[in-house]
Amino acid sequence: MIRDWAILFTLYYFRDYFFLVPFVGKFVWWNLVGFFMWAMFVVAHDCGHTTFSEYKLINSFFGVVCNAPILVPFKGWAVSHRKHHSYHNNIEKDHSWTPLDLD
Repeated sequence: MIRDWAILFTLYYFRDYFFLVPFVGKFVWWNLVGFFMWAMFVVAHDCGHTTFSEYKLINSFFGVVCNAPILVPFKGWAVSHRKHHSYHNNIEKDHSWTPLDLD
């Protein structure tokens, strides 16, 4: 997680250099930043499942810290994700995913 944060900070620090190459530089930068923000989400996801640490306070703290760059409120996400797992594959009760209604 610390390595991923360091890479994100570095990418933001050198962003202007990536943007010197009009399309290719932006494309590479966007993909790199997106990948490492996804990595932050994975850590926050583990915190939500309480598998990052055995301590609830540590899971909450790092969940908030890792969801911050992707602008996702950790507590709200954790509650909805817990409900999603409670009703996984139940079309009527799982509120995170519903099939496309073509009728």
